[in-house]
Amino acid sequence: MERFRRVEQLWSWLPAFRAVGETQHMRQAAEQLHVSPSALSRTVSLVESDLSSPLFRREGRGLTLTKSGQTLLHATRDAMRLIHDALARIDSTELGGDLRISSPGTLTRMFLLPALRQLQSDHPDLRPHVSSMPTAELAESLRRGTLDLVLSTEPVQDDALDIRTLGHYASSVYCGVGHPLFEAKHVDLQAACAHAFVAPPPDLRGHPREGWPVEIPRRVELRAADLQVGLEVCRAGQHLAVLPDRIAAADVARGELRKLDIDVVPPTPFFAIRRPPLQAKNPADLLLERVIETIE
Repeated sequence: MERFRRVEQLWSWLPAFRAVGETQHMRQAAEQLHVSPSALSRTVSLVESDLSSPLFRREGRGLTLTKSGQTLLHATRDAMRLIHDALARIDSTELGGDLRISSPGTLTRMFLLPALRQLQSDHPDLRPHVSSMPTAELAESLRRGTLDLVLSTEPVQDDALDIRTLGHYASSVYCGVGHPLFEAKHVDLQAACAHAFVAPPPDLRGHPREGWPVEIPRRVELRAADLQVGLEVCRAGQHLAVLPDRIAAADVARGELRKLDIDVVPPTPFFAIRRPPLQAKNPADLLLERVIETIE
């Protein structure tokens, strides 16, 4: 009974603790909760007093979670997720509500959109929100619950998250009708590198995002962050592009693109990242199943 009494007493304080734990700043957390910083500080002190353990290290105006604080924050997030999911099931007999996904354009077009169409056909009350967040923000967004599922070509290192390799996709060098190489009988790597490329901006390490080997020099004349823009530029016939074979296949079949016989781009691995599931019939888990079916 003593354990349940302690949980009951702590329960009303946990949302305040979570806000402070996620912002690690008393004033910012107070603004989120529309309370005064002094009132919020007293609530945190009550939690620490009840647990007989410090939850934060005070560093100037900022706060850093202790090991005990990290443990309680993870548990609080999980508990609030379970309550949120239960409310969603009560509100609707069907699987519904918001489903927040981050996915780069390449994976969205190849795998995510077909999977979403299948999932929404079975569960029309689902409301997917698709974005493309910077890699550095993904782990914290998943932990906070502002994202439910991430598809990425870059793995995220975080012991609190479930990271799964989904597979690899192949990419090749392409040119469009009117390009000097479109009608060439044979094209080698040296001939391809003599022409200008369209490519997305490099990643934070300065490496090509579409898989071009960093050790092979080439001339990138045009940067296009959006895959569709890069595809259209390549199709126009003035620039080469590294494109996923799965996306370029339709244009090749129509005779608008040519795949050059250059085996230089290694397959690109891609991953699914999510919070560890707490229960069955989770929308993110069902979407991931549909993504895997699309890959296969």
